[in-house]
Amino acid sequence: MQSNRRKRSYGFTILEVLLTLVLISIFAAVAVMRQPPPDVSLKAGAEQLKSHLRYAQTMAMNAATPWGIRLSAGVYSLFQCSPTVSVIDCAANSANWRILPGESQTNVDYLVQKAVTITQGDFIVSFDSWGRPIIQTGALAFSSGEAAVTLAKSDQTETLSIVENTGFVH
Repeated sequence: MQSNRRKRSYGFTILEVLLTLVLISIFAAVAVMRQPPPDVSLKAGAEQLKSHLRYAQTMAMNAATPWGIRLSAGVYSLFQCSPTVSVIDCAANSANWRILPGESQTNVDYLVQKAVTITQGDFIVSFDSWGRPIIQTGALAFSSGEAAVTLAKSDQTETLSIVENTGFVH
């Protein structure tokens, strides 16, 4: 009688395990493909601004004249000053503006290019011949310490910091 009894099985066959893994893989692939692509324009905009700040710093160190970035109403531009003119007057005069690498005009407008806004007011950062930043914000009063520029797109933000003595942007 016992030989006719069917033995109880405890567990899964290899076929059942493989079929389950295949189904899970298919569902995971479909779920991943349905995700919207990540919006990288905010990160790209921050990296571009960081690159432009470093370019201004390099130009100032090579030219022995102040170079900088003037940021106003979400638009920024590169400027070059003569040593006898104040940085504030120089940055405001469009005759001193230069075209940044990779750009076709003197003003870079992130809202138009990348749908990214710069949530900073008037902001000027210039660099001396040693590459040290001179930071002016708000009502164009000189400020010390680390300066921050915030970029925003929908519900995301990206903040760049300019270190006081070195001009390092991170």
